Amino acid sequence: MNKILKRTLIITSIYLILTFGFHYLFYRTNYSLENMSNILFYIGISSFFAGLIAVTNAQNVFIGFRFFIIQRFQRKNNPNRMSYSEYKDEKINTNFTYVSVVILVVGLAYIITSVIFGLLWL
Repeated sequence: MNKILKRTLIITSIYLILTFGFHYLFYRTNYSLENMSNILFYIGISSFFAGLIAVTNAQNVFIGFRFFIIQRFQRKNNPNRMSYSEYKDEKINTNFTYVSVVILVVGLAYIITSVIFGLLWL
């Protein structure tokens, strides 16, 4: 349990450093509710969708597309040529990590915080 809490705090601190880095990159030292809301929303929406893809294993949807591209660029008489079922069994990812859940939750928290800051700014 201690290891999970430590990794969660590391991920959260990375997101905070990323937030302040992007804020400085785009807005320098102009700390207003509008600017903070914008930065939190941009980082929150991108991390939320990345976490959602990782949690639902949606990256496995693209296995067929990758197989098609590989087959187009291989020779027909290649001895290492695999069928789709062999390729799918080799490439499918069923590993689930809690890191994707943390990224999803942090992204959702950033989105909610940006909406609150946006409403306060109005």
